[in-house]
Amino acid sequence: MCLKVCDYCGKEFDAPRGNYHYCSDGCREKAKAKIRANWEKEYDYTRKQRDIQRVKRSQIREERMQKAEARRLEKSEEIRQAAIQNRNRLQEKADAGDDLSIMLLCGGNTSLEYWRAYQRYELEHYNCRDRIVNEISIREDDFAEKVVESIRKTGVIKTCLY
Repeated sequence: MCLKVCDYCGKEFDAPRGNYHYCSDGCREKAKAKIRANWEKEYDYTRKQRDIQRVKRSQIREERMQKAEARRLEKSEEIRQAAIQNRNRLQEKADAGDDLSIMLLCGGNTSLEYWRAYQRYELEHYNCRDRIVNEISIREDDFAEKVVESIRKTGVIKTCLY
């Protein structure tokens, strides 16, 4: 054993070997923290690390945003493709004479084509009842023309079932 002076607190202590510099683990940890703080101050390490980390976080954020945008575009394309497929299926059905498909493809219930398909569908599927649209019977020959004209005049569609 040899007598040494602690490099941190200056107290004398018995060192088991000659390479001991501190009297206790506490002094060693405090000295290590002080050396680190001085080094960081001398080399402006903390500011540099903050800047590096800020750049890294910015890059990570940008990568996440790009991935999210790519996923959004991919999903949007999937939805667009599904809509195109659905529209093509509807068009095939409409070309085959399916009245519901014709009504869906008309893009609204103010067209003559829509009301002609509506009339055919109602008469084919619900022949036993009498549907009235804007006081016009579904059984009238010029039903579609009269309904479209009444919608243009009043801007209203009223239906009832008799």
